[in-house]
Order: sequence, then C-alpha cells, then structure tokens
Amino acid sequence: MADANQTTGCDLRQYANTLALLNPEDREFFAQHFLDSDSDDDGDFLGFEDVNFIPIERIANPDDDADFPEDVANNWSRNPIDDVVQLTMPYDYSMVGMKVPVPADASPLDFIRLFLTDEVLEIIVRETNLYAEQVIAEKRRRGLLSPFSRMQRWYNVNKDELSVFLGLTITMGLVDKGDLGDYWSTSEVLRTPFFPNCMSRNRYEIILQFLHFNDNEAMPVDRSSEDFDPLYKIRPVYDIITRRFQEVYHPNKCLSLDEAMVPWRGNLAMRVYVPSKPDRFGMKAFTVNEAKTGYTIAYNLYTGRNFNPYPDAEESELDEGMTYKIVMGLLTSSKLLDMGHSVYMDNYYMSPTLVDALSSRDTVAVGTVRLNRKEMPKALQKTKLKRGGTIWRRHGELLALKWHDKRDVTILSNAHTAEWGFDGKSTDGDGNPVLKPTSVLEYNKYMGGTDLSDQMCKYYPLLRRRNKWYIKLFFSLLGLLITNAFILWRKFSPDEDQRKMSHAKFRLEAVEQLVGSASNAPTPVQDPRARRSVGMSIRRLTERHFPSKIKPKEGAMKTNPCRECLCCKDRLKGDQQYQLTFGRQHHGRVRYPTSRYECRQCGVALCIDGCFEVYHTFKHYANIDPVSLQAN
Repeated sequence: MADANQTTGCDLRQYANTLALLNPEDREFFAQHFLDSDSDDDGDFLGFEDVNFIPIERIANPDDDADFPEDVANNWSRNPIDDVVQLTMPYDYSMVGMKVPVPADASPLDFIRLFLTDEVLEIIVRETNLYAEQVIAEKRRRGLLSPFSRMQRWYNVNKDELSVFLGLTITMGLVDKGDLGDYWSTSEVLRTPFFPNCMSRNRYEIILQFLHFNDNEAMPVDRSSEDFDPLYKIRPVYDIITRRFQEVYHPNKCLSLDEAMVPWRGNLAMRVYVPSKPDRFGMKAFTVNEAKTGYTIAYNLYTGRNFNPYPDAEESELDEGMTYKIVMGLLTSSKLLDMGHSVYMDNYYMSPTLVDALSSRDTVAVGTVRLNRKEMPKALQKTKLKRGGTIWRRHGELLALKWHDKRDVTILSNAHTAEWGFDGKSTDGDGNPVLKPTSVLEYNKYMGGTDLSDQMCKYYPLLRRRNKWYIKLFFSLLGLLITNAFILWRKFSPDEDQRKMSHAKFRLEAVEQLVGSASNAPTPVQDPRARRSVGMSIRRLTERHFPSKIKPKEGAMKTNPCRECLCCKDRLKGDQQYQLTFGRQHHGRVRYPTSRYECRQCGVALCIDGCFEVYHTFKHYANIDPVSLQAN
C-alpha cells in the first residue's frame, strides 16, 4: 500500500495509474483526471477546475498498530470495513442568499443601512443627548463647569449630524493620520478639507465625548449580582446589529467558527489575554463566519465570569464544558442547526461529545482536536509516528485521525473516511504530488472565514485609542457591519459591473452618500479663536496673488475697514521694545499696524507697501523687515 512518502521518483501520471489498480471505479476515475489523452500537446498538468481535491486511496494504520482496551470499551474501531461515512446531510442551496429585498438601484449606503438601521441611529441620538444633559447638569450642580468649556456650547445632536459624525469616523479608516486633531489641521502638508467642511473639530470631539447607547441612571448598581449585564452600556445597539447579521443573509453550506479580538488594554473585567492573536489583550468575541467570503453570521462577546453562551441548553447539556456551550449556543441562536451546514473549528472547541451532538442535529463538524479530550482514542495518544505516518480510529460516523507532517495533526470529523487526497497543486521540490488526509485538506480550505473577516476589517480600522471600552466595541461593530455590507455588495449588487468595486472604493462611496444625504446636519462654524497656519503655507510662495481692498461687511458703519497686517503682527509680537514704545494699548491688548488691503487668495490683511511682497516671497517672512529690504 502506497503512502505519502512513496511518491518520490514517480511522475503524477505513473503514480495515479498505480493507485488506480485498487478497483475498476478508481481506475476509471484516475484515467479521467490524471492519464494522458490522445492529444500530443497536453502540456503540463495545471490542476483541477471542478474538483476541490482528489481522493487517492484509503489510509492504512501502522503495521504495529494494536487495540487498546479503553478504545474497545468505547467502541473505537480500526477495521477498514467500518471506515464508511454514515452521516450524509444534503444541503438545500436554494436557501443561500438575501433574506431581505434589495432595491434595484441599491447603493453602498443601502447595503450598510441593512445593518445600521434607523432604529440604531435613533437610539444613539436619544442616549447621546440624554447623557450630555446629565453630565452638564451634574457639572453645573457641583460648580465644575468652566465658562470656557465647550460643554457650554453643546446643543442636541440629530440623526443627520450623527450620520456625518459616523461618515467622518469611517473616513478616518481610509485616511490614516497619527493624531485625531491632524484631520482638522490647517497645515498645507496635513490638511484634509473634507473634515472641517463637514464638521468642526470641537463638535466632533464633544459628540465623541458624549457618545452613548444606554441610560446610565437606569443601570443596576450592584455589579456583583449574577443578573448584572456587563454589556448594559451598549446592549440595545449590540443586540440589533448582531441580530441583523442573521436576518439579512443566509450563508452557504461551509462555515468556520473561531474567536475574534477587540483590542483593549484598559481595566475591564471581561478583558482576556490570547497570545496567539495579533491583538493579545482585549475583548474576545466568538463568531461564526461563512468560510468562503468571511461574512459574519453569529457574534457573541465573552462577558467574564458569569458568561452564559448557551441559555437555551437542555437539562442534559448543563454539565457539558464551556466550549461545548459556546458552539451550540452560537449555532442555536443563529438558527444554523438541522440544516446540513458544515462547521469547521479548531482544537479549542472540538471534542467527540460536541461532534456527536452536532451529528444528532444534522450538522457536519470537522476540526483539529486535542488528544487529551475526554473519549479520545488512546491509540492516537500513545502511538508515535514518523513523518508521513497516519493512524486512525472510527466510532460510528465519527473519525479520529492523527497525521504526522512537521508535527502531529489530529482531526475529528463526522463526514470523512481515512483516505489520502491531493489538492491538485501542492507538490514537493521535485514536482511530485504531496498527499494529505482529505479531512486535513478540507479543514485547511474552510477554516479561515473568521480570519478573512478580521483581515478585511483591519485594512481600514476605526479603532483609535479610546478611554471608554463600549465606544471601542461600537466602532468595532461598525467596522464589522461595513465589511459584511461590502461582502453582500460583491455578491448581490444590482449592477454586476459594480461588484468588482474595491473595499476602499465601497467605503468611500458610502461616506459620500452618508454625508451627502444628511440635509439637516448643522453647517460647521469655524472657531474664530482657531489659529490659521498660513505661515507655513506653500501655495503663498508659488501661486499668483493680487492685493485688493478689504470690503466692508454688510450693514457696517465703516466704508474703509482695516485689519491687522499679519506680516507686521508676526514680526512685532515678540518685539518688547515695539510694545513698550509704539504699541497702543486697547483694553489691555497690544494693537499692531493695520492695513486697508488684503490678499484675497490667502485671506489675510497685508500692508501694500513691503509686507505684501515679503509675505509672498519668503517662507519665514516674520524674520524679514520690509523697510530694510526696500533700502537694499
């Protein structure tokens, strides 16, 4: 019997022909996929178009394999006659697709609105305004509200203004800057006009400060109670968004189940440490994703010591372990059981007990498993294998298989037999096919759905440093729902040409529509105290500039208004002699030379004689004296 290490020195055609001697059906199968045709110009083997992987032959246990009494008692068999797939679960592919109607002219924003509903926005608007009112009232009561605080200028946010706020937040994932204030910078190098044109920095920051999702005054005081909800601060929005993941779309057959992280290093009872994740510290969410696209169907955040992932557990399941309850709770709450789905998971969740439970609910389970799990066959634990070696045991429809590649890989499956497979592309250094157990090939192919979703979210992150965990969690959910919307757009956009749109372009168009549709959002007002960074402007040195008289304001008494010359002011504001000798005191403020002329392009007042030329000629104009320049 051939194994994975006996392919050296044989080309693929000869190897396949040898294995085809097993029986006539195999011979016909391999002749179809491997052997040369009558054509003289077949070319090189390029893999398979319609077959995911090719089953080659049954896997034989080692020659020195023996039964262990514990395995016999638990009905684990090593007899090849018993190695037959007994669990066949057809899947109705007609269920796959949108569960809600999509308009014929649907835009990226319409797909995002499937998850970011009006109900979500109304909750955020109501609770944000309520929280702002509570905080401001408490500060006033305690005499802590400064007259210069921006809270003094707070006014209620409306749904359109919140849409602009969220649009700017999404844009921050596309335009990466080191500091939040840089998005409103007036520096020629850093400035991004879109942000100040949509909302002032102060307004954005105070909305962010008051952003809220539930009423603090109704929150239970006793946090040690078993009935206390750790997600109370975000619960209404959290429930709606995660429920919409299931209500909008029904996934394909193959699903992956894994955990995702929301980075958080602050003090939080539900913070965990997962060394295998890129974000090692944070909030951990258990998710179910469509294996091929990464679409997130189920999302359940770990909430600490009293976490109950399976509230609908039957009495016989109450004594099962936490990982069992996590899997069954996710699949039950998302209504994915009893439908023929195939679920792929890693060794953190997998156990014989779990696979048996999923088998009884018409669900395929495939995944790596830890050898020390209860009811695992002792033969797999105690048998040492060389590279390429394999040992397996069968218990009804349950297959337990250990294969040694670079290290031991142990797989549990209720839908595979012990057989070698070829994926049509993996070869060694000599071009010979690399064979692996078919269960391993299928696990490798379908396990990455959660990681794919994480990867797409991290391309355009919304997770900046925050001092409130629930705001960080909300922005994580916002990024996740946008990723889900993009996945659906790529599959179901009414315009097939638009389905090729990139993720960045999808977000960009969604932001334009989100901001453009906010007709009732307040117009941003520039803070008059904000400093203009025209001193570092590059355009003032390169473009054409012309002086013009300053126009009087409508209804003003003065027909020839004046303003302080920027060039004189920047040059003289540090000159103590000027302030003592020539400065005219006006209500305790030094007045600088004024001018009736301005540069309309730059928007600054300048003395027509000297200062206009200096300002548009020298980068560090404040160091140049126009009088001495004219004298030279």
